[in-house]
Amino acid sequence: PESLRLFMNKPNALDFDAAETEAATQEIKLNAAHLAGDPIPLKYVLFQNVSNLTIFIPGNFGGLDQTSISQIKIIGSVVPQEGTKWSPEHQAAVAKGDWLNPR
Repeated sequence: PESLRLFMNKPNALDFDAAETEAATQEIKLNAAHLAGDPIPLKYVLFQNVSNLTIFIPGNFGGLDQTSISQIKIIGSVVPQEGTKWSPEHQAAVAKGDWLNPR
């Protein structure tokens, strides 16, 4: 892909027309370093309290029709909301990055 459009906490699924026309939370132009695996920093202030993230790929380098993605890593931390009581097991799972099985 040559760019990404990220949408945070959209209440409904986006179709392709909406993903191209609606304002994205952040738009990212990719370069060769990103495609080689360098991290893509996001604007921290835009991505607080994320419940869901929609990633739209509007186009590819060279105008190719198909997009090939081998890996997406999202790096961040979970911050419990005030008053939330997490078990020690859940806190340990989150601390080690076990997002798929936090309990």
